[in-house]
Amino acid sequence: RDPTVVSRITRADGEVLWENDPTGVRVLTVENARMETDMLRGVLAGGGTASGKGLSGGRMAAGKTGTTDAGLDLWFCGYTPQLATCAWVGNPDIGDDKLARR
Repeated sequence: RDPTVVSRITRADGEVLWENDPTGVRVLTVENARMETDMLRGVLAGGGTASGKGLSGGRMAAGKTGTTDAGLDLWFCGYTPQLATCAWVGNPDIGDDKLARR
């Protein structure tokens, strides 16, 4: 399936709350996108930083993990050909100022 772009959000009465120009610009060649995806698939492979049975549901999946230096914030962004998602785990009440006092 082709990606779906949200082009407009309206209220029930038809008032436009937000509108987007869905035109896109290619920023990567197909070859570069394939190479990047091949590298990011390793994150979900056995021994990768987000490896685990069942995470990809048996389909092609790729992703990237990350943490802050102190390990207070953790995130994962991943994608399949049909879906892209990100997840963040952390505490917004612990900012850099509170971290410095530890």
